[in-house]
Amino acid sequence: FVSVFFSALSHAHLHGGMKLPPLLSLRDLLRLYGVHATKSLSQNFILDTALLGKLVSYCPNLQQRPVLEIGPGPGGLTRALLNAGVQRLVTVERDARFVPVLQMLEQASDGRMRSVIGDIMPTDEYELLQAHFGPLPDASDSLVDAPMLVGNLPFQISTALLLK
Repeated sequence: FVSVFFSALSHAHLHGGMKLPPLLSLRDLLRLYGVHATKSLSQNFILDTALLGKLVSYCPNLQQRPVLEIGPGPGGLTRALLNAGVQRLVTVERDARFVPVLQMLEQASDGRMRSVIGDIMPTDEYELLQAHFGPLPDASDSLVDAPMLVGNLPFQISTALLLK
């Protein structure tokens, strides 16, 4: 695994560009770390990279907008976002089992991603994005540049998160 990871990082620096270097599949990462979806956290993982890419394709102006991803888990949606050219991505994951995977993605992202382990519910999303990427445009100026919130949200927090 370590040689695959560092080989991927070398690829990123040699070839530049916005896409991530080749990485282990999501299924292989879950197997490597022995991680399974936890029912108590309402986890479910989308492992189909084509579907993830399709979902991200519906998000407008990704390259210009700061993006906050809630519950990245093994990083499937995270990878799709980075491969689509997101320049400022903060992920917030409550489950510490995903720290190694998210750290790997953060290193491979060439500074475009920051990963936070914690609970999103008591967090001010706008302040979190500013803490990692500096001042953000005033969301009232233009929705084109407004921060975007994405995630394969657990059902138990989706309504509360949208209402806060």
